[in-house]
Amino acid sequence: MSALDDLRPALLAITRVRMPSLPVAVLHDESAAVLTWLAQGAMDALIAVGLPLDALTDAQHALSASREAQAAWRALRRGASRAAHPVGDARALRADLAAAIRWNLRADRSALATLRALIRGESQAEMVASLDGLARLLEQHAARFDADATTDPMARAAEARAAAAALAQHVSAVSADDRKRAARDLRDRAVCHLDRQMARLRAAGEFAFRERPEDLQRLRSPYRRRLRLRHAAKKKARGESGSGGG
Repeated sequence: MSALDDLRPALLAITRVRMPSLPVAVLHDESAAVLTWLAQGAMDALIAVGLPLDALTDAQHALSASREAQAAWRALRRGASRAAHPVGDARALRADLAAAIRWNLRADRSALATLRALIRGESQAEMVASLDGLARLLEQHAARFDADATTDPMARAAEARAAAAALAQHVSAVSADDRKRAARDLRDRAVCHLDRQMARLRAAGEFAFRERPEDLQRLRSPYRRRLRLRHAAKKKARGESGSGGG
């Protein structure tokens, strides 16, 4: 079982998903570096201050799951492409075909009953079945359209089948979008879980390494440190600008 599958129930149980303030790829890289360093012996100091023995393996498992979830979501995002939205056109075509069939088969009660059954559904799947059914009805009764110079039953049947195929592709595309949204949600949950696991390790490390500044630097996020420095520099520049103008 993969790490993602193993953690899936716990991830889906997260009630408040909060994404970290750094890119996912950066979180993965920084987490991997910290976990590798801790696994080489630094973890002993965190265990000594009371962190559970399995805290490191939990974080490693969370990293694997987050990487898997990110890869799955990116694969779906790259591969998914929405088809054109042919539902409105299909509905209009069905109405037009129904009118032609209703007129030309007006004396055939059985055919009219079949027609009424075919045009009842409004869902996309029902619309696909409806257009396919109308195509069959046109083909079966093609000879009954001989007096109607405005309707070529075989051509209209082909048109109905093409519209049904286009609509079926759209239904598949919608399903792909649903899968993509689900994959994005699971990715966000996995990233949130990893961030929490890393925060747990860092909180213990802040105490364990409080007199070891070099180790504290290795434990802390370089990306977040750069953000803090950038923010401080901007704040200082704004202050100097304001005092200079006074």
